[in-house]
This record gives sequence, structure tokens and C-alpha cells, in this order.
Amino acid sequence: MSEAIGASDRTARRQKRIARPLRLCQKERPTTNFQTMRRALELIMSWRSASEPNGISSSAAYSDAETRDCQVNVYNFKKLQSRPPSKFQTIRFDPNNDCNLRCVYCHNHRSNEVIDTEEFRAFIHRKVVSTSEFQVGCIMEPTLDSRLADLLLMVADSPAKPQTVFSLQTNGILLHRHDYSKMKDAGLDQLQVSLDTADPGMQRSLRSGMSLQKVLRNIEGFHRACPEIAIVLVATVTSENVGNAEDLIPLGLEVGARRFVFREVFYHPENNVVDHARMPGLLLKPGDFSAMREKILERFAGSDATFEFADENFLDKSAQKMLKDSGRA
Repeated sequence: MSEAIGASDRTARRQKRIARPLRLCQKERPTTNFQTMRRALELIMSWRSASEPNGISSSAAYSDAETRDCQVNVYNFKKLQSRPPSKFQTIRFDPNNDCNLRCVYCHNHRSNEVIDTEEFRAFIHRKVVSTSEFQVGCIMEPTLDSRLADLLLMVADSPAKPQTVFSLQTNGILLHRHDYSKMKDAGLDQLQVSLDTADPGMQRSLRSGMSLQKVLRNIEGFHRACPEIAIVLVATVTSENVGNAEDLIPLGLEVGARRFVFREVFYHPENNVVDHARMPGLLLKPGDFSAMREKILERFAGSDATFEFADENFLDKSAQKMLKDSGRA
């Protein structure tokens, strides 16, 4: 497995950049209402005009400030369409606004809305000058969208084709329904799979009945078909899984993962989506997250695994910096 990952210096260099978009996706989830969400999501500043392929061109002028980070989803897409072309650091795209799981710690509202295919095509040609990173799947589950592989190809054939990292983030349950060959042709670099624990019962409890074995089979199948695409496991750490978080790493290594991201759970009591009956008991006690971190680093020192740890304080600071960089602080 390590040979497959190491075969691409390009992929290896990019792995260290994974954590930033993942961290911000977690913290940017809606907390109180749609107005609050829109403010956090509509983080876009102007850039210059540019001519794009496929007969689509843009004529509006853009400024000399780079848009650091931007989610593109049903909540802000219309407004983004009305803004001048921009140069992005990161684009995190949700083509749909639904998920096939109801995780106990999820704060996200849902609907049947999707972003129109042709409007999205026009957006990535007319409004995106360039981007360093492009992530499909952020606050929703992209594998619910049958257009997924074709949308990846669409991005790859546009100015939105990322210069460094092209990733897909998913819970992995429906991954097998999509065309892996199209994902390879699109130049996908990373598959990021949300997986909290190696304990099947605990996984079902935290993620509304999610089958751990089914997800592992899908990861293995994807890795066999696309060994050049790096696999990243992303875990939300709660009081239930903090004690056995390290057990996820050997399991991940077996199916081809080499990078592991651990994010501390957060809770907004005013939110009307999250499971309020369970959330207070899932919060970590002071020192739990750092103790887990030290335990993992000690146990897996010298292994092929690499790690990223994002506690709640770090997530808060990251979100504040994102707003400031985008001129919305």
C-alpha cells in the first residue's frame, strides 16, 4: 500500500495540505439560521477578468486580492454568480444539499435542492480565474448525486481545475455507485472518507446505523481501482470514541489510508438540527483531545501514517482567519 502512495511525489507533497479545507468545512456548518450560514458561506472577493475555453468568457474586472476560501452550494450559489470573477485558494463544492446519514453531531439543514449542471458549468468558466484546491463534498454527501463523476470531469476541463489538490469527501457508503475511471481521468488526488471508529457498534450509534464493513469494502475497492489516489480518513472525536481513536489507524492502513485527520466535536445548543439529547454527553473534557493526540503519536511513531489534529480552539481560530482573509470578519 505504501508503494502506491509513494509512487507519486505530487500526491505526497499535497497530503500536508489536506487538513485546512477539512477543518474549515466542519466549522462552517450552520449554527443558528440560514442568514448566519450565508454570511459564513458567501466568502468571495473580486479578481480580474479572463477568457475561458468552450466559448465561455468573462469580461468583468477583478481586484488584486485573492479569495482565500469559498464554499459553493445551494445557499450562496446565486449570489456568487452575480459577483466578479475571482482567483481562489480553495473551493469546496456541494452539488446537492442532502445526506444519507443523520450523524448525532451534524448541525446542517437539508433540502432537495441541487445546483443546476449548466449553471455550474458557466460558473466555473466565468467566475473562477484559478484555484489552488478544489474539494467536492463539504457539508453534504456528494455521492447522493448521480452526476458526481461527470461534475469532476467538468471541473477538470475548466479554469477551476485545481493547481495542487483535487479531492472528494464522502461517507463512503454509496461510493461504489460511481465511475472510478472518470474520477481518475478527472485527475482526482485524494479520497477523504469520514470514519470515526473501528468499532462497528459505535460507528452505527454515532452515524445513524452506518455499516462500517460496507464502507471498508468500498474503500478497498476504490483503492484497487485507483491506487494512485491517496486515501484520507477523517474522524470526529467525541467522548464515545476518544478512548479508542487509535484503533482506527491500523484498520485504515489495511485498506490503503496513510493520512488520518482527527477533529474535536463541537456543539451549538441553539441549532435546531443537531441531536440535543445526546450532544452534551458527547463533548470532550479538558485535556481529552490532547491526551489522545499524544497517545497516537507515541504509538505510531515511525509508521507510514501521518496525522492532523484539530481541537475546537484551533477550529475556531481557523474560521476567524478565514472570515478575516475573505474581508468578512
